[in-house]
Parts: sequence; structure tokens; C-alpha cells
Amino acid sequence: NQQLIMETIDNRWHIESGYHWWKDDFLKEDECTFMDKNAIKVMATFNNITYALYRIASAIFDDSCMAETRIRYEECPEKMLEKLIPLMEKQNLTMLLKQNMKGRKKS
Repeated sequence: NQQLIMETIDNRWHIESGYHWWKDDFLKEDECTFMDKNAIKVMATFNNITYALYRIASAIFDDSCMAETRIRYEECPEKMLEKLIPLMEKQNLTMLLKQNMKGRKKS
């Protein structure tokens, strides 16, 4: 079905221009040249956690986008965590991570 193929391509580019672009631009993921499979998995896990934390911070701090959160805490991401962790302790952290690793739900 041609419609399904077009939707698949569109979805792929949405991922590439959003999630992957952020990880490459901010975390320099494409520059990594690990050869060890375990090292690749560890890096991907840490990058996914970082991405999720910035998404959560962006939502909680009511920033218009993750770029705003990134710029605000670029020099000292520890300050973001200092503000974020107490707020997350009051909520279900597992649920927040699962929701924000997949991206924000469209309203």
C-alpha cells in the first residue's frame, strides 16, 4: 500500500530530524567510534537517559522546547538535576521516563 509506505517514510524522517538530531547535535552521538558492542549499548543507554531527563525538565519547567532547557543549563547541567530530582521524587519516575523517552504526546 503506497499510503503505508509514505507514512513509514514520514515517520522515519520525524525521528531523524527530531530525536536523532538532538542526540547527535547535543550528545555528539554520530562522532562516537566505539567498536565494542557493550560500549555502544552503554553509550546509547546513557544518551537515552540524558534525552529523557531533558524532556522531563522541559515539560516540568514549562519551557517551550528542549532547546530552551538545553541552553539554560548548558554550562551546568547539575543545576538542572538539583531542581529536577526533588520534583521527580514526588512523582512516578518510571512513568515519567517511559513517557518522555518516547516523546511528548501530541494534543
